[in-house]
Amino acid sequence: MKNNRHNEVEKLYFIFIFQFLSLVVLLLSCYFYPHVYTYLIGGILFLAFSVYLVIHIQQFFDHNMQRVEQELLYEKKIKQQMVEDLSHEIKTPLSTLRGQMEAMMDGLLEADEKTLQLSIKQIDRITDLVDELDVSLDALHLTGKLKAVSLSDFLKQISSNFELICQSKGASYEMINHLKYDYELLLDVNRMYQAFFNILSNSIKFIRAKNPTFKLIVEESEHHIHFFLADNGVGISEEDEPYVFERLYKGDFSRKREKDSSSGLGLFITKEIVQYHGGQIMISHPSICGSGCTLLIKLPKPKLWVSKNFT
Repeated sequence: MKNNRHNEVEKLYFIFIFQFLSLVVLLLSCYFYPHVYTYLIGGILFLAFSVYLVIHIQQFFDHNMQRVEQELLYEKKIKQQMVEDLSHEIKTPLSTLRGQMEAMMDGLLEADEKTLQLSIKQIDRITDLVDELDVSLDALHLTGKLKAVSLSDFLKQISSNFELICQSKGASYEMINHLKYDYELLLDVNRMYQAFFNILSNSIKFIRAKNPTFKLIVEESEHHIHFFLADNGVGISEEDEPYVFERLYKGDFSRKREKDSSSGLGLFITKEIVQYHGGQIMISHPSICGSGCTLLIKLPKPKLWVSKNFT
């Protein structure tokens, strides 16, 4: 989507140059060959090129308006679906909480510490779901402008934050960079950081190893920058793999966890953000850490690099 827009801008740029050159040729022709036919033919050609330019400018702005409208409609649709789905999710703890309150009122349950703790857990689950909805709606605001960002700066921001998060959870973090050059990527930095953070959050949530590990490995191919995000957690079963990026999907291990209050939106939002940037996300095999899961994010690689020495 972003590449097509860039191509349209380049095409319009070349049309402007061609129009300018045609004007120069017309003026030179009139200067060296001052004849009425020269003026007439040159004027007709210049008028034709001008009409052609105006038509393309109009098409360019029409296409951009249509694209913005489509993006806004898509964002509105996704947000509406998320609100509807999370409303359904919230009904479950609310129903449980209501049942506990009614049982206490009817004398079927004692209002002791254990019962109140159960009620508090349901309230905490509702709070977590509401907080996640707020973060998710903000993350899906994908009509912001993309900015040229140094890949090295983006990786430093991610690594500094991820290292602190992993340390606080008793996990180790390692970033391995195989790039020879630094590139400028077109990114919405906050949204892309959210995409990476969602993956890290999932990894930490489901790591059960004695020495929990999270790795970020960066490589490049001819047309893409590859980001491998790996952990040594419980991994993703073959049955769950086709569905992990779907809205509200929870894997079998997640469903079995009593304390898991997530909505199942994390990887879905990550996929939407990556695709908005013209990229792809997928499960990579084999897992880099031996066990666990490795996700691969592929983003378009710029044609030019910024710095030869990647620091």
